[in-house]
Amino acid sequence: MIKKLCNLYIRHKTKNLTRIPLFTMTFDWKKFQKDGKENSCMLYTLHPDIANDLVLRKKLCECVDYIRDNYDMETFTKI
Repeated sequence: MIKKLCNLYIRHKTKNLTRIPLFTMTFDWKKFQKDGKENSCMLYTLHPDIANDLVLRKKLCECVDYIRDNYDMETFTKI
């Protein structure tokens, strides 16, 4: 019964399994201002296979570093 409820919840949150998030990355502006780019982004993966894939994690970190180096991060803090 609990498994069925969990599956219904997952279907609801993913719009009937059409929008499944693979990872979430957050940017901490205050930490970026205080400490620089080191540890200012957090990567959250939703599946253990993705979390354990070192190549994928490295590529995602490179992507974040590229964004931080080539874009003004303050523009992302405003609507």
